[in-house]
Amino acid sequence: MVAITGKVKEAAKDGDGAVKVSLEAGSDMGVVACELSPFASHARTDFQAGEQVTFKGKCTGLNLDVIFVECVEAKK
Repeated sequence: MVAITGKVKEAAKDGDGAVKVSLEAGSDMGVVACELSPFASHARTDFQAGEQVTFKGKCTGLNLDVIFVECVEAKK
């Protein structure tokens, strides 16, 4: 598990209800794509663009974006 902190670029739910949050990664990079864990209960699943969040999850790779899965929001 790795923790990542960043500003929300966008957040959305896909057709299956999975919550995906994109964090800004810098002007010359893609995004850090975080998918909330379907196996955990979450205090919230709505995230606003521009807010700072910290997620813990598994990094599964780097393509144009860094990919994190099974994420949970870290407590402040």
